[in-house]
Amino acid sequence: MSSAGLRSVLVISKMLASDRADQRTDKGALANRTAKSPYLKLLNPQPEIKRVLNIAGFDKFLDLCKDNIQAINSF
Repeated sequence: MSSAGLRSVLVISKMLASDRADQRTDKGALANRTAKSPYLKLLNPQPEIKRVLNIAGFDKFLDLCKDNIQAINSF
C-alpha cells in the first residue's frame, strides 16, 4: 500500500467521523481518533497490507476483519 492509499483511507475515515461527530454530543473520541469507525471496515487485508496499517496506526480507528461474518457483526 502506497502513501496515497493510506491517505485515501484516512480521508474517508475522517469524513465519516466528522459526519458521525455532528450527530453526537461527545465529539472527543472520534475527533481524536481514539474510537474505531462504526462505518468503515477492511475485509481480509493481505498480511503485508495489514502490517503497514498496523505500523501506521490505522488499526486504532479502522476495523480489520478476518471474514464476512466478523465484518457484518461489527456493524
